[in-house]
Amino acid sequence: YEWSKRPAVRESVYQLIKTEGGLFRLHGNNLSNNTSPLEWVEWNIILIWHGGFEHLRPVDPVLMRETWESWGHQGGYIPDDVAQWLWGDGAQERYEAYRRERNSRPFLRRLRLALARRGLWHSVEWDVIQWQMSWKGKW
Repeated sequence: YEWSKRPAVRESVYQLIKTEGGLFRLHGNNLSNNTSPLEWVEWNIILIWHGGFEHLRPVDPVLMRETWESWGHQGGYIPDDVAQWLWGDGAQERYEAYRRERNSRPFLRRLRLALARRGLWHSVEWDVIQWQMSWKGKW
């Protein structure tokens, strides 16, 4: 309801067109800002569809692969090394460690990243950032 109160909605003009405005999947759950792991899986799929590999993040690899094979593959192409990173060997461990680091206290998270950036501490979150940076400009 709150979106209908925004000024942009009141200023919009109805247009009847014969093109499709997008595809929407109904699965009975609002994914925005909740704890559903499917939220980040769908986020990754949208990024893959648009070639945004540098923004992918580790997600539940079983759920990612099932969702990709169910409907995600219809919208785009996924390179083999990206598929390997998302659901191949080591993906489950990377996902669990990444989630644990991201959910840690903000001070500890910043400290861990600062030490990892200087090579003084290992951080899966820092490894993910480095992997993301390796994709910049490739596509």
